[in-house]
Amino acid sequence: MNITKQRETPLLGRTRVTALVENEGPTPSRHTIQDSLAKELKVSRENIIIKHIFPRFGSQAVKVIAHIYKDPQKLKKLENEYLLKKHERPEEETPAQEEQAQAPAAEPVEEKATEEQPAEEAETQEQKGD
Repeated sequence: MNITKQRETPLLGRTRVTALVENEGPTPSRHTIQDSLAKELKVSRENIIIKHIFPRFGSQAVKVIAHIYKDPQKLKKLENEYLLKKHERPEEETPAQEEQAQAPAAEPVEEKATEEQPAEEAETQEQKGD
């Protein structure tokens, strides 16, 4: 990661950072870039919003424009709702949620077993009738 510009905006309580991020393969996700910026600038990732990601054609690099806020309250107040939704991270499932997810998956298996039983009974009745 190479930070090309860094501009302070004290009135808004943020810093606008422009960086060139080297990557291999597909364009990195917002979360990946957010983590690497947080590590590079030694700030909390909750205070970083990735405004734009510009992939460069034929190159393994992307240009990134990000806002780094000093206060998370200002971030929520100033940034658009759609950007905040893009930066939400999926919560890790707790063991109780995993059990609930597995329970409905087990029920259809039982239903299939009950559907197969009448077919088998019909076959046995046909054999008895013959």
